[in-house]
Amino acid sequence: MPTDSMRDKLMEAAASVIRERGLAGTTIRMISKAAGVAEGSVYNHFTGKHELISAVFVERMPRILLKDAIGKLLSSVGQGTVIGNLEALAQDAVVAYRELDAIAAMLISDPETAATLRQDLAERRLGPARGLEAVAAYVKIEEAQGRVVLPAAPMILVAALLGGCHEYAFQQLFHDESPFGDDLGAFAGRLVGALFRAPGDPAVAPR
Repeated sequence: MPTDSMRDKLMEAAASVIRERGLAGTTIRMISKAAGVAEGSVYNHFTGKHELISAVFVERMPRILLKDAIGKLLSSVGQGTVIGNLEALAQDAVVAYRELDAIAAMLISDPETAATLRQDLAERRLGPARGLEAVAAYVKIEEAQGRVVLPAAPMILVAALLGGCHEYAFQQLFHDESPFGDDLGAFAGRLVGALFRAPGDPAVAPR
């Protein structure tokens, strides 16, 4: 089996075991068994459990980093409406943050894996900060084209947008119904409306 295929097979098996057993309960033996290979095969591609799991988080669970949602946003420059594009991002972000919170909880129980992940993200120039920068770049481009009004610095607005999405996802861990009184679509609309304006719209968004 080609090297890349074996590496992918091991990461797929690890992701499956993590979802079933949790991070603390995942072992190299379980991963190799799920992949149908000898334990020694894992060490041909990874230094150990921590590096393998870090690779899984970075490469096999891209929604954690909002990769797909942000990629869709960046491809929408000049298309549709900026407000609509940001509302779509907000809804996707809430779903992604639900996964992120679950992963964060697991990482708290395994500081060594968390440290490996931080190093991996730094070396690849990935992580939450890259998401903020990408969305800020998007709104700056749309502002330059006259398609949106930014009442504050782009990074501040984007931090408020994604921070609000994270809070919505976090609250859903504890409440069956939204504490904001909205379903996800309505919440995304109100959040974006409070932070961004289309040219010619009132300066204050309705409550």
